[in-house]
Formats: sequence, C-alpha cells, structure tokens
Amino acid sequence: ISIGNYAFASCNSLTSITIPNSITQISSGVFSNCTNLKNVSLPANITTIGDFAFMSCRSLETINLPNSINSISQYAFFLCEKLTTIDLPAQLKSIDVGVFKDCVMLNSISIPATVESIGDRAFYNCSGLTSITSLCTIPISLPSSDVFYNVNKTTCTLKVQSSSKQLYLDALYWKDFFNIVELLTTDNSVNRINKTIISKNGNSILIVFSNDKINWCRVYKS
Repeated sequence: ISIGNYAFASCNSLTSITIPNSITQISSGVFSNCTNLKNVSLPANITTIGDFAFMSCRSLETINLPNSINSISQYAFFLCEKLTTIDLPAQLKSIDVGVFKDCVMLNSISIPATVESIGDRAFYNCSGLTSITSLCTIPISLPSSDVFYNVNKTTCTLKVQSSSKQLYLDALYWKDFFNIVELLTTDNSVNRINKTIISKNGNSILIVFSNDKINWCRVYKS
C-alpha cells in the first residue's frame, strides 16, 4: 500500500507528518518541495522510498528510516539542506543516484554492511560531511568521483572495518580520502579477511577472502 505519486508535493504549510502503519511504500515525489516540512515519522514496515520522495524539503531536520527499508531511490533526499544526520537501515541494499545530493549540512553517515551498490552523485556536494563509516568489508565499486564530489577528503574521516583499511586504500575513489581509519570491533567473525597474492608472467592477482569465501580480486602489473 502506498500514497499516490506527488500526492503532497509543494504543500508548503505541512510542517510535520506521521505515516500510518498501513503504508509500506513511499511513492515518487510524494512530499517533494514541501519546503516547511521539518519532521517525518515512518512506520516500521516501510520497504522502499521512491525517487524524489523528499526532494527539496529544505527544512527537513529529522526522519527515521526503519530497518525494513531495502532501497532508497534516486534523489529521494536531494536538497534537504537542513538534514544533519540520518541512520541508514540495517538491511539497506542500494543507495541510488543522487539520494543525498546537496545535503550540505549532513555531517555523518554510516553505510550498512548489506549495501551492494551506491549510485553516482549519491553524496554529491555533501560539503558538511566530517565522518563516513563503511561497514562493508569489501569496498563498494563506485561509478565515478562524483559520488563524493565536494566532500573534503582531507578533513572527512573514512572509518572502515578492521583489516579492511588496505582494501580501501587501494580502491578507486575510496582511496582519495586522506584519513582512513579502522573501526574497533569485538566480533572477529565479521571481519575474518585473508589476502593472497599470486604472481605469474609479470602480473599479480590479489584475491581477498572474507569468512573463507572469495569476495574480491584485482589483477595488476608486478
């Protein structure tokens, strides 16, 4: 069950809303350009947030994202200029194109271990970011440098899983961050990472095993 596309778009008198439990999907553009909307409460059974859902909600300060959400579609929070922090759902699979583009006051973000893809310009011009945490043991392949365009990679700290630091230092676009630090953890089973290098005919293959399964490899000149 969902609210119709763009149902409340440009309702500038709307300042707060609580979505009823019967709703499972936030449709495309449903609250887009609600410029005075400050607070949103979502029910626990929401599974998807549609494209442009909260685009240009320039006053939005707080929104809860239930762990039932597995995808956030393109430009869902584009130009939410007053959003300072947001907790991404623990079961999230994808962060689409431009989801947090121009969220200039967003200061921290934690990417769950379940995320498999990050779209281009996802954090474009999030100039206020000072901390990014990636719980993915293997760096997600980023489509371009525009994913973190205008994020200050000298002052913004990238926090990664224990034993993953070298993988991020080698990964395209992730390696642009000057401060990459390892998170402390007491759960060794989550981060059991082994690396093997095979050299032959002037080429080397780096193979990464996570919990005894091949997760990632790279071929490069020795």
